[in-house]
Amino acid sequence: MLIMTEDTTALVNDDPRRVRDRTPVHQASYALHRDLAPWRRRQILALDAARLGDRALSARILATPVPGEPDAEWTVDWATGAQVDPRLRATIPVGPHSVEAATPIMIEGRPHIVSGDQGGTAFLWDATTGERVGGPMRCGDDETWVKAVATLEIDGRPHAVTAGTDEFVRVWDLTACKRVATYESPFRWVESLAAVAAGGRAYAVASYTNDGATNEGLIRCWGLPAGATPDCPDDEELAAVAAVVIDGRPHAVAGFRDGAVLVWDMATGAPTRRRPRGHDTAVNTVTPVVIDDRPHAITTARDGTAFLWDLTTGDQVGAPLLDPSERASRIAAVDLDGRAHALVLRRDNTLALLDLDTRREVIERLSLGPAESVAAAVIDGRPHAVVGHSDGTVRIWALRPLPADDPRIPGHRQMIESMATVDLDGRPHIAAGAFDGSIRIWDPVTGAPGATLKTDGLSADITHATFRLDGRPHAVITEGSSGTAAVWDLASGARVGDPFTTGSGHRTSISALATVTIDGRPHAALCTFNGGLYLWDLAARRWVGESSDSDEYWQQAAPVEIDGRPHLVTAALGGALRLWDLTTCGPVGDPLTGHDASVSTITTTTVDGRPHAVTGSSDQTVRLWDLTTGTQVGDPVTAHEWEVNAVAVGTLGGRRVIATGGDDHTVRLWDLATREQVGRDLNFTWKVFGVEILPDDRIAVAFGQEVAVLTRTA
Repeated sequence: MLIMTEDTTALVNDDPRRVRDRTPVHQASYALHRDLAPWRRRQILALDAARLGDRALSARILATPVPGEPDAEWTVDWATGAQVDPRLRATIPVGPHSVEAATPIMIEGRPHIVSGDQGGTAFLWDATTGERVGGPMRCGDDETWVKAVATLEIDGRPHAVTAGTDEFVRVWDLTACKRVATYESPFRWVESLAAVAAGGRAYAVASYTNDGATNEGLIRCWGLPAGATPDCPDDEELAAVAAVVIDGRPHAVAGFRDGAVLVWDMATGAPTRRRPRGHDTAVNTVTPVVIDDRPHAITTARDGTAFLWDLTTGDQVGAPLLDPSERASRIAAVDLDGRAHALVLRRDNTLALLDLDTRREVIERLSLGPAESVAAAVIDGRPHAVVGHSDGTVRIWALRPLPADDPRIPGHRQMIESMATVDLDGRPHIAAGAFDGSIRIWDPVTGAPGATLKTDGLSADITHATFRLDGRPHAVITEGSSGTAAVWDLASGARVGDPFTTGSGHRTSISALATVTIDGRPHAALCTFNGGLYLWDLAARRWVGESSDSDEYWQQAAPVEIDGRPHLVTAALGGALRLWDLTTCGPVGDPLTGHDASVSTITTTTVDGRPHAVTGSSDQTVRLWDLTTGTQVGDPVTAHEWEVNAVAVGTLGGRRVIATGGDDHTVRLWDLATREQVGRDLNFTWKVFGVEILPDDRIAVAFGQEVAVLTRTA
């Protein structure tokens, strides 16, 4: 049943399994919203429309009535689009388990895909319709992973070969999804699998390790579907393998842990090409590709290098394919307009299309989300990328350039770690720091992107790290594990001065920090892994205080003023809170206990004029603390189903509320006085890492790599 996005009633209310409108709005989060109630699905669809840059469609979706449910309580003002792409053609919901392999094959002239997952099952899918064909192909018990799938034709019939984390390789006739052969291997963990048919004979070849972790490896070959087992090299240093046709005969190409590559005839077991050692580290992947009717192979190694080899001559072709810093995890070959290209799945979960002749990327990279495998398929006469994902889906992507007027708002390239509001030009702006050390800024009203800072930090936690100096917004960012931090100007994007290292010559990693005003001057309070607390005057650029080391590992910190004196609230690894007087750098009172696990986030506020702290924890609770008495206030909030990563306090609809967000993909609002939930859950497409309450009944939410601003309407 084909439903277009103009029919928002069907889009929101009908069973998503029957609504196959083939538009990115429906497909982007299909694996998530297909099992949600319609009112929750409405939120996700509206959010995805905004992420794709269609705010008008987002508003129409939220205005769509859901029978028996109240109107939507929020509108999406804008959202970044880092993790959505208009080139998404389809999402195939395989199941609850991570899809480790998704391999195309043509059956009766139609493209199909064979998936293998961590639930021990392979499935056959029609790549055009997204529908499953035939029954499940069980490849062991529920504890078995299907890590690799190869496809080929044997005697004119389509077949699949599967292997995983048990000792067996299975051969399947795809016309009936029936197993026709099983082979046993002495090792359990397959690393790579390939199959090839040539000269009237068919073979499979696989590489193994003993347990998926050790360096002990081997290779095995099998005649298909039930032929003799041919000889193959006996080498415990083998790492990856592929299959190709050379001069009309089936061959295998293997990469070794010393960086060498070997080619041999699978019918005879005889090596046919020398072993050039092009890589300095172990080969990770081997990918066959045909260039100018000659067989070639692309190899990648652990050091990030990637080379192209002519398998006829055994020579390396041209310069390295990739910058080693790009670090490809998987590569697939694809023909685009008669030219050989490579689909490069990088470890940052982006997909690049590389021209193997020019070594240049020919389209903008696709941002995929967590991906496990990549392959190429021709669908409707055009090449597409087929990607297996850890969320239990196979996604199909059109390999075309983005439109020149792409309306998406840029987001982060890595997961967001934290979020804060900063004053720029007299107006609050949203700043989000990511795990790659970058900071991005957006106008909260329009979503217009501001400065992007690439700091020297391994991550950028700015939750309590911003301050003003000489009238300009700044942030303190830690730099790796050296115990060093630096100041960055958020308006110019430049670092200010030299980095500084925690006091007394210690070079212990900084585990938490917060900025605080003391005597009208900005300071940075830095907590270290060895339990130390150090105070740095950000204006004078000097150390002004430190505590003695303790046995605690401080994970979080937030500033608070008590009786006119600057204090710091810290959280230790086990969940206990500690209050510090920053004029003396000494602890105040006994630790505050109550959490059963580590505290993930802290904010401070006042209740009836008294200083309080709000904490969220991996024990799935939110707690309110009176910092004057050192006691917990009331019962904890226990509605979140996973770790609570973000808390904020502010005013919405004239009521003081706590906003919380966590790993369960939700944001919830709570009355500060009663801790009763206000309104319904807000649903997002990724884990929530930051929440800020803005003026005019708005909130900003950081989830995955994205930021969105929503306005309360009810």
